[in-house]
Amino acid sequence: MTEPNAEFYKSHRTWLERPDIEICELICLAHGSPPGTFGRIKDPDAQPHFRALKALIKRKLLPHHSDGSQANQFTVITLEDLLKCLELDKVASNPSYDWLRKFAERWKQYCALPAIKVDGARKLKPRAEYDIEEITRRYRSERAGLVPFPTEVADKEWFETEYPSLQRSIWRDKIRADFAPDEAKKQGPRGKRNIAL
Repeated sequence: MTEPNAEFYKSHRTWLERPDIEICELICLAHGSPPGTFGRIKDPDAQPHFRALKALIKRKLLPHHSDGSQANQFTVITLEDLLKCLELDKVASNPSYDWLRKFAERWKQYCALPAIKVDGARKLKPRAEYDIEEITRRYRSERAGLVPFPTEVADKEWFETEYPSLQRSIWRDKIRADFAPDEAKKQGPRGKRNIAL
């Protein structure tokens, strides 16, 4: 299968921001097809992957949150349960689930777990956890060597697409600043930036 690009996921981020999803829509998104097109997905791997996902549910490796014991295309699963399932030995060691792991990672980038009530108060949704060193290595490999060096506007779009909840103070001041030439960094006591559009 061909993995969907970042722009595809960005255009459907409202689906990925949810903590749960029907498995038919998961299959659509994982195979680069818009939600609601389950019966018309062109990728030939879609139906085998759908059956594999149902098998995980049938084997009780992946909990579901729908009526009835049999999984169907409208069966709902959560990101939290999917991540736990992918850590099980029977699943983690099986390369046939690589497509599902890649989708789960993308889903995790966009989704925060539901807020939790503590003593009647609602906590803020936690930000997605990112490996800053890994992001820095990726930025060095994909962005730092571009000529001309990416503007802050261009980098902002890249970071928001690839790492939606990464704080600006981290990507701009701790990652980008390590590679940006002086003229691309913020200048002056008021922190004005020279951004060439």
